[in-house]
Amino acid sequence: MKTRAFSVPALVITAGLLLPACSLGSIFSGAKADIPAGEAVPEGPFLITGDFEYTNEFVVETYYVEHAVGLLDMTGFILRDKEWELPVDGQVLGYMDLDAENNRAAYRLSLPAVPAGVFNDVDNDGRKEQGLQVFAIGYNPNLTGDVFSVGDDRSLGWPGYLASVKTDAENKDEVKGGKLIIWAADSEQEFPGDFGADGLLFTEDDPMVKMGAGYTVVDLDQTPFAFST
Repeated sequence: MKTRAFSVPALVITAGLLLPACSLGSIFSGAKADIPAGEAVPEGPFLITGDFEYTNEFVVETYYVEHAVGLLDMTGFILRDKEWELPVDGQVLGYMDLDAENNRAAYRLSLPAVPAGVFNDVDNDGRKEQGLQVFAIGYNPNLTGDVFSVGDDRSLGWPGYLASVKTDAENKDEVKGGKLIIWAADSEQEFPGDFGADGLLFTEDDPMVKMGAGYTVVDLDQTPFAFST
């Protein structure tokens, strides 16, 4: 993954102008998991699966040789900081099955019981609270070194290429749709219920919705947002 998944380098941008990249496809929450007979089913989402198609063959099939998806912390977007570095402690990888002949891939990522992302207080109520962790699923290939984004192979900013969120390249890569995964340690945290009057996420005019503890999948393409637990 490294820098190309978040702050995309010139090579990806150039190729993208010729062959626009697709967003990651469906996100599911647990329905496709195989639970052994007699074992309890965890509450809330615990397995994320999906698939996607792409047109940028050079980047996916030639530029990268080790493929994966990742649970990508969205703190960089919440702060609007394109130099924010993804911490290694919170990085979670998932298996990706590349079908190069048909320009598509399928993926599955098991959610950790307690993620180690960055907590963000996004309810804009003037009170300092723990907040919650906000993630996207994104293409997370490896270019050099080990499989994690660290050292010379860092990830900066927030995902905009082959990710579960849709971003607007003509408006500072603002998130405009797609799906997010959030995690709260308790049931006292709030998350935006839609984009608000300014059409932007995580700004002061966002209406708030109280979240339950644990994971929630947020569909940003619905008005108001749809929440799945």
